Amino acid sequence: KPSDIITGLDTIFNDQFTSDPHNFIVDHDKWWIELRDSMEISCVFFDPETKTIEYSLTSVPIIVCRKWEIIKLNTEIRASIWSEKKNPRFTGFQTYEFQLQEGDSVYLFSDGLPDQFLWKTNKKIGSRYFYEILKQISALPVSERSMHIANIYNELMKTEEWKITRQIDDMCLVW
Repeated sequence: KPSDIITGLDTIFNDQFTSDPHNFIVDHDKWWIELRDSMEISCVFFDPETKTIEYSLTSVPIIVCRKWEIIKLNTEIRASIWSEKKNPRFTGFQTYEFQLQEGDSVYLFSDGLPDQFLWKTNKKIGSRYFYEILKQISALPVSERSMHIANIYNELMKTEEWKITRQIDDMCLVW
């Protein structure tokens, strides 16, 4: 199950990569809080026969575009891997199921895409605008999507001097 994989990663990071897990994680959390960042992941299994996905995720939603509609697949309680600062209601990573329909586009992405700053306003692109971009590219053939989203981001990040503004976070998009 997807939740087993994410739980396993959480265990590995907590148990195997630290010599003194408590102190390292507490210090690590302070560092992440200062940067306002976290370790986020999604795991998806796709069954082509039933057109269903099983998924588990930490906090960044999975987006499904269905005929110009945005469907956000979230988790009930947000949690990050490698952290003692999980919500007290957190009881473990869960596996969810979602039924896809013909023509649906499924997007997994890093938080760096909606968190990128626009040079004109010095404000983040934001989730709402990012989801609109996903709707736009969903209407395109799959072979054209990479070039289209790269062009959109280059234009959004371009300055008057035709330089690209600094990328502030990872930017990864999978469909």
